[in-house]
Amino acid sequence: MKILSWFFGQKPKPKKSVEAWKIKLQNKPDWELNAIARNPGEFVVEVRRAAAEILQQRIAG
Repeated sequence: MKILSWFFGQKPKPKKSVEAWKIKLQNKPDWELNAIARNPGEFVVEVRRAAAEILQQRIAG
């Protein structure tokens, strides 16, 4: 499926939303969320965004 998306110039749709990842990641420790948020090669954008948002909420509140 990714090959067809690449060929036709469309981005593949994410399998999980940022909100779905937030639920899954909310119990992770800060160091692990920080590693996820800063690692662009291993995780999809939605996972990194969810980890970054959770860290921001913890710092703010």
